[in-house]
Amino acid sequence: MLSSKDNVEVEQAVAIIDDWRQNHLPVLKMLGETLSDLFVKNDVVYLFTSQRLKRMTSIQDKLDKKPDMKLGGLNDIGGLRYVFSDTDSVYKAIKVILENKIVGFELLPQLVANPEQYDYIKSPAKSGYRSVHLVFKCINADERYEGLRVELQLRTKLQHNWATAVESGEVITHQALKNSEGPIEWLEFFKIASALFSLEEKCPLLKEYTTCDIETLKNSLMDLEEKAKCVTMLKAFKSALQLIESSNYDTEYYLLYVDYEKRIVNVAPYAIEQQAEASLRYNELEKKIETPNNAVILVSAASLKDLREAYPSYFIDTSEFLEQIESCLNTINS
Repeated sequence: MLSSKDNVEVEQAVAIIDDWRQNHLPVLKMLGETLSDLFVKNDVVYLFTSQRLKRMTSIQDKLDKKPDMKLGGLNDIGGLRYVFSDTDSVYKAIKVILENKIVGFELLPQLVANPEQYDYIKSPAKSGYRSVHLVFKCINADERYEGLRVELQLRTKLQHNWATAVESGEVITHQALKNSEGPIEWLEFFKIASALFSLEEKCPLLKEYTTCDIETLKNSLMDLEEKAKCVTMLKAFKSALQLIESSNYDTEYYLLYVDYEKRIVNVAPYAIEQQAEASLRYNELEKKIETPNNAVILVSAASLKDLREAYPSYFIDTSEFLEQIESCLNTINS
């Protein structure tokens, strides 16, 4: 129905999807609280955590690419993320999850049987993306939430910096770089960066770089920068940003509205009892977005600091990623 030419049909379909999407908010909250308590009890230290609902445009893209897929086949309408200092902490967290019963949830059977299949740290995606994904299904809950699936992502700060820099690159190029679509130079730039970061974390590289040593990768990155100026463009993109924000941040949810062309980020906080109001406003703003120069997202984070850490691409901030890349280039030039 989303591809229908009948505006009424489209509006009805969007309303159904949005209502279903909103039901994932309390499920995310339940899983996040349970996992955070479990991590504390088992001395699993994480840097920060965040939650988000998938944007309507992303939902539509997935459904358009797989027309036979139903809404229930989407595992990441609700996303929960934990970011750690190093890979040892990531795998300690996974071990704790697999060895404990997560009250109210169950891991999808295929994940329990073959967790390696969802480990993009040991087997990086072809784009260079690295993280571990686990999918939970809500059980024994209110009928509104029964069977809803949410995706858990566990990654290191270095992997997080890479992934959010790719999102900023997508804004610049207007291409889905994370899906390996877009200018060859940009795709190659992020793949080489991923390989360098893999070496730093002593993790497996993309197959096409397994025979490369660190100096070869650094020289390739420097040659690519001279041609495509990816670093230069990322720097320029973040140079002018106006942040419009409320002074009240003792809250649960944040609604971000980003105008990339004007370099404006509007942050609106909502308390937990304002969940319905936040979801309604989220839906209203999404309907107004007509170009890739704008984005809106509803997320949950413990503080504004955690919000900026979790979603730097929405604040047009690739500082940490660029520092890491420049460190690699300076090592060659020194």
